[in-house]
Amino acid sequence: MLLESDRVLLNQYRDQPKHLIDAITGLTTEQLDLCRAPGKWSIRQLAHHIVDCELNYFQKHRVAFSNTGHRFIFDDGFNPDIWADAMKYSERPIHIELKLFELIREYIVYLYETLSVPLDRVVTIGNEQVIIRDELSWDLSHANHHISQIFETRSVHNLIIPGSAFT
Repeated sequence: MLLESDRVLLNQYRDQPKHLIDAITGLTTEQLDLCRAPGKWSIRQLAHHIVDCELNYFQKHRVAFSNTGHRFIFDDGFNPDIWADAMKYSERPIHIELKLFELIREYIVYLYETLSVPLDRVVTIGNEQVIIRDELSWDLSHANHHISQIFETRSVHNLIIPGSAFT
């Protein structure tokens, strides 16, 4: 049985892809390639990055479902710039990533609810034991950080969405 505060966290987690979709709604293909400043990632690259990281987080949660304390292996040498180049973030459309982000989040919440896995379950990442509730919060924070950067890019280029929570 989930605590009410955990249910709120899971709802935020499940609903977050809508915020990413809102952030890019109405943008043309050319506008997806805008950056907030020289040397910064484009909106398109940020969207790809969010979803690539989500795929890593997906496995972390699946480990939590299997058994508390199990080790989640994550490459500490993860370099987002290398991934961005190798995965051609700047060239690929993002529509599949948006669907994937929604589906991953929906699936993870479905598993937590269906399997009744408590969010105080522990996962070992590297040599550190972490509580999955804290990891869910981290996942939310990471995506929100980059969604905010997308809204910042929109602002820099006068592409603001009136009434947006991130403006």
